[in-house]
Amino acid sequence: MSLSTLIVNGSLRPGGNTDVLLRKFAEGAAAAGSSVNWIWLRHLRISDCVGCYTCNEQNRCSIDDGMTIARTRLEAADLIVFGSPVYWCSVTGLMQTFVDRLYFYHHCDNSALLQGKTGLVLATIGESNNADYEAELLFEFFRRALKSLGISLLDELAFSGIMESGAVNDHPDHLERAFSAGRKAVAEGPR
Repeated sequence: MSLSTLIVNGSLRPGGNTDVLLRKFAEGAAAAGSSVNWIWLRHLRISDCVGCYTCNEQNRCSIDDGMTIARTRLEAADLIVFGSPVYWCSVTGLMQTFVDRLYFYHHCDNSALLQGKTGLVLATIGESNNADYEAELLFEFFRRALKSLGISLLDELAFSGIMESGAVNDHPDHLERAFSAGRKAVAEGPR
């Protein structure tokens, strides 16, 4: 049985640096034998969580939107890759809403659907200096979210100095690193 990789792309910019690096990661994962599926958050209509707690009380979400498709893909994946550019030291609004809606998996009947999976976080950063500082909150956000969902964090990848759309194409080291990370993540397999 081959490893199934799901890439959740939280970038709003088609063809931007996050897109390019996630595609390279996917190429590496596929080269190592993984099937790769995608969630392009910019193409899904995902509403904000309304805090109704239907997921806790009735084991279902009260909102029927793009998360229905996303949950099916999340549950089928072995490795889940979360990709986002750094916006104001954290994730994009699309990714924040998506992660908020993962509260569904806190219900005891749903928690086993994601527990034991492996996660990886890929962040793109416009800054060249202080890149670690700029990405610190984004990575901490995912550390806490994934831990609460029972997903083992495999790696955190930060790619800095790439502000303008397509700037990453001038950084072959970034492209190779993303490809290699995809290969390595599949080779190591789920934890």
